[in-house]
Amino acid sequence: MLKRVKILPTGSEIADGTVVDTNSPGIIELVIKEFPCCEVLRLPPVVDERESLKAALKAALSDQPDLLFTIGGTGGGRKYVPGLAPDFTAATLAELFAGKMEEIDIYGYNGHLWTKIVAASRGATLIVGLPGPYTEALAGAEAALKAAAAGGDYKEIALRVAEAVKKQYPQF
Repeated sequence: MLKRVKILPTGSEIADGTVVDTNSPGIIELVIKEFPCCEVLRLPPVVDERESLKAALKAALSDQPDLLFTIGGTGGGRKYVPGLAPDFTAATLAELFAGKMEEIDIYGYNGHLWTKIVAASRGATLIVGLPGPYTEALAGAEAALKAAAAGGDYKEIALRVAEAVKKQYPQF
């Protein structure tokens, strides 16, 4: 039973308002549907800068919510398309939660990293890194919530999120 969930959107385009964050409201709806008495807090978006993200993650975890979702920053980003921002979220989660995390890489047919699913735990808190595209973020969040409701650990949650994200693109 989740009692407190936090959502941390990432991306300079979200933080400066260039792109409207539609993922957070959708995830909030999913949380309330699965856990009607849950308190859900959407945190201010974090810019694409590693130290800012680390600070925001540490602050978000300081009061030990049951679950923290991050949104975005999980793809190949600048590595494959020079004009894109670097994707720091998955790498930062891996750095902060080494030893208590599961990573699942999903590659496209062109060999480019499509997304990196990361789930971790710190104490009683589950941390789940979701991809930024809306359908992927919501499918992943729904899978994570159902797995958490069934008592799944971070490894099970990572697997379920990866499966749900892949299903958004039947060609994989």
